[in-house]
Amino acid sequence: PGGSHSSGASGGLAERLFTGEYCGQFFRHFLDEAPENEMGMAYQMEYLVCGEMEDRENLGEAAARLLALREGLNLIHILGDAGKRAQARELAAVIVGASGLLPLVEVVAVLVMGVWALGEALADVKALFAGGKVPLIKSGEDWKLSLDQLLALGAEGQLGAETQEKGLGYESYLKLLLFAAEPETLLYRMMDMMQDTIGREEPGFLMEKCAYRVELCAVTGARHIFSLRGAEGYRIQTRIGRSY
Repeated sequence: PGGSHSSGASGGLAERLFTGEYCGQFFRHFLDEAPENEMGMAYQMEYLVCGEMEDRENLGEAAARLLALREGLNLIHILGDAGKRAQARELAAVIVGASGLLPLVEVVAVLVMGVWALGEALADVKALFAGGKVPLIKSGEDWKLSLDQLLALGAEGQLGAETQEKGLGYESYLKLLLFAAEPETLLYRMMDMMQDTIGREEPGFLMEKCAYRVELCAVTGARHIFSLRGAEGYRIQTRIGRSY
């Protein structure tokens, strides 16, 4: 749509938070039940995050972004946990031991920690898609995957979807991704979804043909601070208007 944007389009902290709450209130996502026989985008919040043309593409890209987010946060947890770092070094020593190249232990340990963080992230994302919650910053009690389970995962290729009630749910993680989105792009994608939704009820509806104007008039009165008894006060009238 043409026209000028408000100065808030750059997206301050409060505005980004309110925008995310608005999206969660009025746009659907994977865990929401879509109305029967409704056409158009089913995964609207995923579209706001990814901007792809098909639901399947948006869902896949959203899952990939959630996986990357959780992997990074999980790696931060491992690096801050002396016990997990020691376990990673022990496994790295076993892997490198046969070669006799002991200087490689630290390098392999970092790789082990990265794979461990990724395996835990897979469990996290699977739990989110199952309707569970995952803490943003994990404690030792929140950690699901041991190194033994990680090795079993590599051998068997199966991963359980253990859910819990502590932490953030799928919608909250989508809001985190929206918070990091470029504000103007997000606004245009929101208008895409509004046009798609309204257009099913009103064929031919286009956001670019919409316009709005708001006018506010405020009148107030007061007395002078220093005035003779019985003197009349004064009135102030203010009128403002915005249009798009």
